[in-house]
Amino acid sequence: TGPVHHNLLLRDGKKSRGRLEFDLEMEQVGEVVASLSKVACTDLSEVNEEPPSPYIMCSCTLDEESKSKGDVIRKTKSPSWNELEDFRFSCTLKEMIGAHIVCEIRHRRKLHSDPVLGRCKIPLEQYDGGAIPFSQTLEEGTGKIEGKLVLSYVPQFAQCMSGVH
Repeated sequence: TGPVHHNLLLRDGKKSRGRLEFDLEMEQVGEVVASLSKVACTDLSEVNEEPPSPYIMCSCTLDEESKSKGDVIRKTKSPSWNELEDFRFSCTLKEMIGAHIVCEIRHRRKLHSDPVLGRCKIPLEQYDGGAIPFSQTLEEGTGKIEGKLVLSYVPQFAQCMSGVH
């Protein structure tokens, strides 16, 4: 989308006085709110021959600082989270279409860093104005994940190339 090149003739009455040339690109930036619900994993890997104590962390590839974290669910290979805390990120429609929501399932440990049990990427190019259901095999681990992603306050406009709008 854009920029659109403009070449305008400047007039004084009927007399030409010069030209003005410029490129114009317009973008709508929105602060998108991401809400994940009914997230469930199945068949997670055991840790030290015991069921893991998993939790989930989600963020957008456009702003990895803004995250949502689900509660730790003790000793289960099939955790579920009914609703996760919303998180926000700013973007244009063009940026959003190329982005992903990344969800990591981690095993909670008391004294060490929490290892990743699996990861999924939900492509935002699937957004059509409604909820984005997802069901994937986890990367970097075993198991599956499914749930629903809802985006609010999504930028609605992108500049068209075929003329001045």
